[in-house]
Formats: sequence, C-alpha cells, structure tokens
Amino acid sequence: MTGNEPAPGRAATRSTYGAAKIAYLEQEMFDLINRDRRNHGSAPLRWNAKLADVARAHSLDMIREHYFGHDDPQGRTVAGRVTDAGIAWQAVGENIAIAPNVTYAESEFMDEPHNQHNHRWNILNRGYTEVGVGIVRASDGSYYITQDFLNPQ
Repeated sequence: MTGNEPAPGRAATRSTYGAAKIAYLEQEMFDLINRDRRNHGSAPLRWNAKLADVARAHSLDMIREHYFGHDDPQGRTVAGRVTDAGIAWQAVGENIAIAPNVTYAESEFMDEPHNQHNHRWNILNRGYTEVGVGIVRASDGSYYITQDFLNPQ
C-alpha cells in the first residue's frame, strides 16, 4: 500500500482516493449517459447534485455493508433514499454496477436487450430529466457505480 489507499475491506472515500478523480469519473459517466441518450433520440439529462449525493452514499453503503443491490440491508429503496434526501419526484429509477471503469459499466448497461425494463431502459427513458451519478472506489480497485434517474415533481 502507498499510504493513500484505504485499509483492506474499506471503501476509498472521496478524501482517500481523491475528490478530483472521483468527480472526473462521475462527469465521464454523466457524459456517457447523455451520449447514449443522444444516439438513441432522447434529450440529454440535467445533472442533479443532490441526487448525486444520494447515489454516492448508496455506492459507499454497498461497500461498507458488503452487499450489492438496489435495496439496502434495512430495506430502503431508491425511492426511499431520494425522498429521505428531501427530493420531490414523480418518477425515479436506479442503475448499479461494480466495474473496472465507467466505460465498461455504461457499455454493459447499454448492451442489454431493447424494449425491456432494464438498465438500458433507465438510461434512455424519456420520462427522466435529471440524473445523479455516485462512484466510490473499493479497496480492490473496482468501482461501485450508482446512477439515479429522476423526473422531479
């Protein structure tokens, strides 16, 4: 370990891995989402910083609590997490991934079948107008990526 890495089994938070690097990766994922939307006739999404905080907290929680899922161990869903953050919404959705990089994750999402309610559907859904992306690097070097989509109220 170089001294900048987290202890084994711990998540690399924004402070231990570098807020600038994480912000760059989140921006890269945001750009990839909007590129895919443009390529498939959907309007680009607006960045929602508060929603990104919710997404980032979920990525971190999955690492800390050793699970991978949309519902946390207490049974909270994306809808509950977004509501608890004080964000009013009409529609909300979520994609999650564990991936070596954001390009791989977005490619895997978009490689899913057309016309099914899946990750691809969330990315291309014209009912969503905003997105927040939260990325946390795990101690093994993989990235926990959460994309939260929203149509605000």
